[in-house]
Amino acid sequence: VLRSIQAAFVYDDDEDDDEPISISTKIVNTLGRMWKAAFYPETSGKSSSSSTTTNDDDDTNDFGQYLSQRYNVPDERVVVGEDSSSSSLPLPSLFLGGSFQEALIQARSQARLLVLFIPDKNNDDDGNNRAAVRSLLSSQVVRVANKPSSRKSSQDTSSTGSFLFWGAKAGSNEAIQALKRTKVKQPPNKKSKKSSSRPNLVVVYPSQVMSSSGIVKTTPKLLAQHHCSPPPTVEGLALWLRALRKRHSRREYRTMVKQLQEIKYYQERQQGYRSSVQDDVNRKKEELRLEQLQKKEAEQQKEHEHAMAQRRLTLQESLPEEPSKEAAANAENDAVTTIALRLADG
Repeated sequence: VLRSIQAAFVYDDDEDDDEPISISTKIVNTLGRMWKAAFYPETSGKSSSSSTTTNDDDDTNDFGQYLSQRYNVPDERVVVGEDSSSSSLPLPSLFLGGSFQEALIQARSQARLLVLFIPDKNNDDDGNNRAAVRSLLSSQVVRVANKPSSRKSSQDTSSTGSFLFWGAKAGSNEAIQALKRTKVKQPPNKKSKKSSSRPNLVVVYPSQVMSSSGIVKTTPKLLAQHHCSPPPTVEGLALWLRALRKRHSRREYRTMVKQLQEIKYYQERQQGYRSSVQDDVNRKKEELRLEQLQKKEAEQQKEHEHAMAQRRLTLQESLPEEPSKEAAANAENDAVTTIALRLADG
């Protein structure tokens, strides 16, 4: 059912703004996708795009810590696990490493856009990488990334921000695959007319598409690329991200937030259904227990009445036979005494 709910929102990722589609066509396409997603679940090993290339060098808990140490740049973010109760500190921000596909899925699950950063491999020790890392690890950029895409999304969903960061080491398999999938191209050098070597800083939308077999895939859709010539300053990167959040709030963000709302409602309905079923089970158990208790009490009452009847019978049998009135009248020496009882009411 969750696959069907996700499939219902795939059309928002695939529609072309320049080609309007009628409402009836949208409904038919949506129902078809939901049907395929419900009865043709995704199987492992069939989707080439869903398989990810693993690289142990990039599999770090927080890639931002690696960048901070590698380029000798102070990490001004709040590290996850430390005290962040002070209102002057930014919220914890995790700079993902490892699998690019998993980062896309996590960004989609949080209704965020994904910011990719891959250092320049050819000039790894120059100032461009260091300047870009300094901006990415700044507290001001973290505040911008953790701000919800809209007030409504922060209230109605579990979205905690608008941007999620991911990075990979220059030249690693994950970096190469990410650049290919996002179709990032380096701008040409004005002097040599060849592509120049610079850090890669792009923002992608974790779009969801459905194959003909009904498999929902999360794929990157390039939204913006910063050419890093020169790399953005802290203020420049913050302004760039704010502009992107405002530009894509009506389409990309709204689609992801709406999907999260539907999944949340579905989970609440499922939880309510499970609670209702459990309440019915408990009610039936209680009714059965009360029925057995009443049956046991009825049996005990019946046994008690039977025991009292037997006792009365035994007592009656133990008493001598009561003399008749004629015998009582003819009795001598007061052998028989007649007692008259009169109650208070006469």
